[in-house]
Amino acid sequence: MVSYSGDQLRKDFVYSTSKDYVTPSGESAHYVQGHPKSFGDELTYIPFEKKVGKRDYGPLWSFNHTHTLFASGTGKDIHIYTIPSRHEEAEGIEKGKLIQTLSGHTGRLHLVSFIPGQSNRLVSFSEQYGYPDSDLDEKSKLKPKPKSEIIFWDLDNIKSPSITDQDILTTSKKGLESISDHLQSLDFNITPETKEEIEQTVYKLLSREHIDQLIPSDSKINGRLTAHFGSPIFNNKGDKMVYMPGDRPKSNGDDKWDLCLYDITTRKTIQSFIGHRDAIMWIGFSPDDTLLASVAWDKSIRIWDVDNGEEKYKFETENQNWAGKWSFDGKFFFGTCGSGPIRIWNIDQGGQLVWEYNYKEWCRAIDWSLDGKYLALGGKGNGKIIVFNVGSIFHPSDSDVIDSNTLMTTEQPESIEQEQEKPKPFIAFERTLDISSLPKDVVSFAGSMISIGSLSFLPPSTGLKLVSNTGAESAIEMFDLETKGKRRFVQKNEDDLGQVRGWEWLEERKEFVTVHGDGLRFWNL
Repeated sequence: MVSYSGDQLRKDFVYSTSKDYVTPSGESAHYVQGHPKSFGDELTYIPFEKKVGKRDYGPLWSFNHTHTLFASGTGKDIHIYTIPSRHEEAEGIEKGKLIQTLSGHTGRLHLVSFIPGQSNRLVSFSEQYGYPDSDLDEKSKLKPKPKSEIIFWDLDNIKSPSITDQDILTTSKKGLESISDHLQSLDFNITPETKEEIEQTVYKLLSREHIDQLIPSDSKINGRLTAHFGSPIFNNKGDKMVYMPGDRPKSNGDDKWDLCLYDITTRKTIQSFIGHRDAIMWIGFSPDDTLLASVAWDKSIRIWDVDNGEEKYKFETENQNWAGKWSFDGKFFFGTCGSGPIRIWNIDQGGQLVWEYNYKEWCRAIDWSLDGKYLALGGKGNGKIIVFNVGSIFHPSDSDVIDSNTLMTTEQPESIEQEQEKPKPFIAFERTLDISSLPKDVVSFAGSMISIGSLSFLPPSTGLKLVSNTGAESAIEMFDLETKGKRRFVQKNEDDLGQVRGWEWLEERKEFVTVHGDGLRFWNL
């Protein structure tokens, strides 16, 4: 069997398309003048003091709502950077710089996010694996630390540590020296292995005590946040947060996967949503914050009443479910199933199924344009992106389920003319990458490794632009659905700059910023 790694794939892959956002009439995308752009062509570059590692997965970065601060998580720490205004940059007053490092997590970070509407408050989530406190026996007065931890941070009230990690390490070594010297005076010698174990235990206990003193107990929750596929953890108002209580249950089986609603102001859990029995992959509030949708591996997509916690609708599917999205008006919900089917339900009309399409593979990267017209999906094969025009679902017949695979409704039309007049969703644009640059002995399976990492529509103020990145390359691509113009922001050299992490539109600067493992790059569209 041929062995082939993701790192080798990125070296072998040469960007080329077999379908370049092709329309039903056969038109393709064209490059906007000046593109593709390479790293070094950006307006501004803010480097990170510590490059993000390859093991740092998930949404580990966030801007505050004024775009004046940026948080980057790596390992167990969070780094806070200033983002100068364009005027400050022009005047040479200030450049982006690291101003704070937040330490307190004992596990690897999975999510970092500023709280909406609050410039100096953020939340983070970490998990540790294995059994870090297994050396604490039943007689120990120390309780095992939770493996899953959520921490709330107020940047204006961060307690400055009185000692550093190096101080703790030095103290542990000195403690070991004292123990060893005392035992030697009693003509008792300990082995190097025992010395190492004593030093590590002392260091661990002192580090634990240090963290407990730095982070108040009311700023921590034993729980988990959804760090998958663009899942928003806050409601649209920004005063509530949804989380999963306790340490991680079993997945790919049958276990208790509950949800809780947390009030940001009172710092209290105010509601529970109970019913899922396998891993929850996506959670999101309806635009008016009255409903909560959850997408899970237990072959169900559920819609909950936020006020009373009751399950309003349960949509059963054939397989594990991966992602979801509300329509701009909250009347429709879209969900993806791992075995291929994608569906839209009309929540405003009792959860009626109004559209389904067999994508034939799982798709985890999805977004719905704010005008409701376009639904974008990214799959796992050959960098495929499909953009559907789904505007017709907002005015369907009460009894019809539209199936775009057969272009037929579930009920036969009274006449051919009636069928032709009935509008249906259709594929408006399709992009597929050409993988012929890869070695011939891996082409048969390497295509499935070229998946869409994420995609999203930019705000309406920019027009109608879809942004995406593909796992096989260190590039971000932008397609304008109105002009069919394409932009690409590409790392051309072979330096390891870390993985592509995401992007953001800065409305006040009218600039597009791309987030990479080594820093932030600001671009003019």
